[in-house]
Amino acid sequence: MENVEDVVSVGQKLQVEISDIDDRGKLSLVPVIEESEEKTSEQN
Repeated sequence: MENVEDVVSVGQKLQVEISDIDDRGKLSLVPVIEESEEKTSEQN
């Protein structure tokens, strides 16, 4: 993936989890995938 815009759009709401906060206060986020979405992806 070259651009994040290939996957999500500006203004699109996503559930994320904070995975880390560095010394400068920068947040590292990871997307939270709901089980129903995960199962749908696996079936395709």
